Amino acid sequence: MAQDGNTGPDGKVKGAQALELENGEGRSKGIVTYPGGDRVDWKKIVLPEGKAGVLELKLRWKSPRPGLDLAFEVYDQWFHPVGGAKPKPGSGRTSKKFAIENAQGTYYVQIYAAKRGDAGEYVLTAEYDDRNTALA
Repeated sequence: MAQDGNTGPDGKVKGAQALELENGEGRSKGIVTYPGGDRVDWKKIVLPEGKAGVLELKLRWKSPRPGLDLAFEVYDQWFHPVGGAKPKPGSGRTSKKFAIENAQGTYYVQIYAAKRGDAGEYVLTAEYDDRNTALA
């Protein structure tokens, strides 16, 4: 099966699922599976206007077998890469984190199954702290 054979609308950036922040926190669940043909999910995070702060992202997952890996990349509103958590096959880890200092605007998060056999049910959490960071 093709790696995108069963991908839904969130498999493309235009179909990114909104991750809503409430009191600076939000979470989104999903499943990515390379062998199942749904390798990529996209999430969209819109931060409050007129503020800048720290955006912390954490990806946690459960895989059908030990040793399977997920990863994520973060892009700004112009789709410039900001960073993320790279694949580390065989590490045994089931969580990854990334933080953005001076975060503002909109961010897109691409969650993906890194290698051919990788799959997992995941939760992406976002925490945004904009205290004392009003833009001039």
